[in-house]
Amino acid sequence: MRTRWPWAIILGMLIGVTLLLAGCRPDVPAPVRPIKAEVGYSAPDFQLTDLNGRQVRLSDFRGKPVVLNFWATWCPPCRQELPIFQDLHARRGDAFVLLAISEGENREDVLAFVQHYGYTFRVLLDPQLSVGRTYGARAIPMTMVIDPDGVIVYLRQGTVKTGELDLVLRDYIR
Repeated sequence: MRTRWPWAIILGMLIGVTLLLAGCRPDVPAPVRPIKAEVGYSAPDFQLTDLNGRQVRLSDFRGKPVVLNFWATWCPPCRQELPIFQDLHARRGDAFVLLAISEGENREDVLAFVQHYGYTFRVLLDPQLSVGRTYGARAIPMTMVIDPDGVIVYLRQGTVKTGELDLVLRDYIR
């Protein structure tokens, strides 16, 4: 009498693979993540004004990775890391969006500072600290990376080091 076990195992594996593939349909949308300013959550949307007076929304950049940096002109650690952001922006600025959010300062002071140092990345103004509060920026500098789907994938309290963001962004930019 022949044993039928090998065929039963193969048939079971085929059924299992078929069921797995049936659940992996590309037309099913990804699950919606809760909105919260923490790693693993969807980044809260916001609207701020840039130095040119234009309104900028975070959601305008969906589909590209976004680096958010909360900073101020009077903050020594912020001043230390801004050249790192300028270098990254100059090298890879077409592959991601950098939004440097000035916390609690007026346009004239921030504009003079940015022009003096020749920074070319986009600077947004948060004079009432509303976005900073939403994102939990109790101390600055604070930097976040948001993936192309709008999910926060990285959070750094304190000064970013040279090359650190290159490592974080490598999975999202080519």
